[in-house]
Amino acid sequence: MEFFMSAEREAGVAEGERSARKKIEPLMIELLSDIELESAFKSWSFIPVIMSGRFVFEFPEFIKIRRKEKGLDCRLHIDFEEFKEADERKQIVMMLNTMVRSIDMMAKHKVTKNDQEVLKGVVNEVRKKLLSSDK
Repeated sequence: MEFFMSAEREAGVAEGERSARKKIEPLMIELLSDIELESAFKSWSFIPVIMSGRFVFEFPEFIKIRRKEKGLDCRLHIDFEEFKEADERKQIVMMLNTMVRSIDMMAKHKVTKNDQEVLKGVVNEVRKKLLSSDK
Protein backbone atom coordinates (compact mmCIF):
# COMPACT_ATOMS: atom_id res chain seq x y z
CA MET A 1 0.00 0.00 0.00
CA GLU A 2 1.21 3.48 -0.83
CA PHE A 3 1.08 6.31 1.71
CA PHE A 4 1.15 10.05 1.19
CA MET A 5 1.03 12.82 3.75
CA SER A 6 0.61 16.55 3.32
CA ALA A 7 -1.29 19.23 5.26
CA GLU A 8 -3.64 22.17 5.05
CA ARG A 9 -2.17 24.50 7.64
CA GLU A 10 -1.68 28.08 8.69
CA ALA A 11 1.76 29.63 8.86
CA GLY A 12 1.79 29.57 12.68
CA VAL A 13 2.10 25.78 12.72
CA ALA A 14 4.05 25.21 9.50
CA GLU A 15 7.38 24.38 11.12
CA GLY A 16 5.89 21.99 13.70
CA GLU A 17 3.70 20.27 11.11
CA ARG A 18 6.59 19.84 8.69
CA SER A 19 8.89 18.48 11.41
CA ALA A 20 6.30 15.94 12.64
CA ARG A 21 5.45 14.89 9.08
CA LYS A 22 9.12 14.35 8.19
CA LYS A 23 9.37 11.87 11.05
CA ILE A 24 6.03 10.10 10.52
CA GLU A 25 5.74 9.83 6.73
CA PRO A 26 8.91 7.81 5.95
CA LEU A 27 8.05 5.24 8.61
CA MET A 28 4.47 4.95 7.34
CA ILE A 29 5.72 4.49 3.78
CA GLU A 30 8.19 1.82 4.88
CA LEU A 31 5.75 -0.12 7.07
CA LEU A 32 2.88 0.00 4.57
CA SER A 33 4.96 -0.90 1.50
CA ASP A 34 4.35 -4.67 1.76
CA ILE A 35 0.75 -4.49 2.98
CA GLU A 36 -2.19 -5.47 0.80
CA LEU A 37 -5.64 -4.75 2.19
CA GLU A 38 -8.61 -7.10 1.83
CA SER A 39 -10.62 -4.01 0.90
CA ALA A 40 -8.45 -3.64 -2.23
CA PHE A 41 -7.45 -0.05 -1.47
CA LYS A 42 -3.95 0.61 -2.76
CA SER A 43 -3.20 4.06 -1.37
CA TRP A 44 -3.89 6.23 1.65
CA SER A 45 -3.47 10.00 1.62
CA PHE A 46 -3.58 11.61 5.04
CA ILE A 47 -3.93 15.37 5.18
CA PRO A 48 -4.36 16.94 8.59
CA VAL A 49 -6.13 20.31 8.58
CA ILE A 50 -4.50 22.57 11.16
CA MET A 51 -6.30 25.89 10.81
CA SER A 52 -7.48 28.46 13.33
CA GLY A 53 -11.15 29.12 13.90
CA ARG A 54 -11.07 31.85 11.25
CA PHE A 55 -10.39 29.38 8.47
CA VAL A 56 -11.16 25.85 9.63
CA PHE A 57 -14.80 26.02 8.46
CA GLU A 58 -13.51 26.30 4.89
CA PHE A 59 -11.88 22.88 5.25
CA PRO A 60 -14.46 20.29 6.29
CA GLU A 61 -13.39 16.86 7.49
CA PHE A 62 -13.94 14.05 5.04
CA ILE A 63 -12.81 10.72 3.70
CA LYS A 64 -13.07 10.46 -0.03
CA ILE A 65 -12.66 7.34 -2.10
CA ARG A 66 -10.82 7.58 -5.39
CA ARG A 67 -12.37 4.51 -6.99
CA LYS A 68 -10.30 4.48 -10.16
CA GLU A 69 -7.01 4.60 -8.21
CA LYS A 70 -8.40 2.53 -5.31
CA GLY A 71 -7.29 5.25 -2.93
CA LEU A 72 -8.49 6.83 0.28
CA ASP A 73 -8.10 10.57 0.87
CA CYS A 74 -8.50 11.52 4.51
CA ARG A 75 -8.68 15.14 5.68
CA LEU A 76 -9.25 15.61 9.39
CA HIS A 77 -8.91 18.52 11.79
CA ILE A 78 -6.26 18.95 14.44
CA ASP A 79 -6.83 21.73 16.96
CA PHE A 80 -4.75 24.70 15.80
CA GLU A 81 -4.05 26.33 19.18
CA GLU A 82 -3.25 23.05 20.91
CA PHE A 83 -0.89 22.01 18.08
CA LYS A 84 0.77 25.45 18.02
CA GLU A 85 1.49 25.35 21.77
CA ALA A 86 2.60 21.68 21.82
CA ASP A 87 6.17 20.45 21.85
CA GLU A 88 7.36 18.17 19.05
CA ARG A 89 6.48 14.96 20.89
CA LYS A 90 2.91 16.11 21.52
CA GLN A 91 2.56 17.26 17.88
CA ILE A 92 3.56 13.78 16.72
CA VAL A 93 1.04 12.25 19.16
CA MET A 94 -1.69 14.57 17.87
CA MET A 95 -0.99 13.58 14.26
CA LEU A 96 -0.89 9.87 15.03
CA ASN A 97 -4.12 10.10 17.04
CA THR A 98 -5.79 11.86 14.13
CA MET A 99 -4.56 9.12 11.78
CA VAL A 100 -6.21 6.53 14.04
CA ARG A 101 -9.42 8.59 13.96
CA SER A 102 -9.28 8.57 10.15
CA ILE A 103 -8.94 4.77 10.21
CA ASP A 104 -12.02 4.54 12.44
CA MET A 105 -13.93 6.66 9.90
CA MET A 106 -12.93 4.30 7.07
CA ALA A 107 -15.56 1.76 8.20
CA LYS A 108 -18.16 3.88 6.41
CA HIS A 109 -16.21 3.35 3.19
CA LYS A 110 -16.10 -0.43 3.17
CA VAL A 111 -12.68 -0.79 4.73
CA THR A 112 -12.97 -4.06 6.65
CA LYS A 113 -12.47 -4.30 10.40
CA ASN A 114 -9.40 -6.46 9.74
CA ASP A 115 -7.92 -3.83 7.41
CA GLN A 116 -8.59 -1.15 10.00
CA GLU A 117 -6.74 -3.21 12.59
CA VAL A 118 -3.81 -3.69 10.19
CA LEU A 119 -3.61 0.08 9.58
CA LYS A 120 -3.88 0.83 13.30
CA GLY A 121 -1.09 -1.65 13.90
CA VAL A 122 1.13 0.27 11.49
CA VAL A 123 0.31 3.58 13.18
CA ASN A 124 1.03 2.04 16.57
CA GLU A 125 4.36 0.70 15.30
CA VAL A 126 5.26 4.22 14.14
CA ARG A 127 4.17 5.52 17.55
CA LYS A 128 6.50 3.03 19.28
CA LYS A 129 9.44 3.87 17.04
CA LEU A 130 9.06 7.62 17.46
CA LEU A 131 7.98 7.90 21.06
CA SER A 132 9.44 4.89 22.89
CA SER A 133 12.45 6.88 24.03
CA ASP A 134 12.46 10.58 24.74
CA LYS A 135 15.00 12.24 22.55
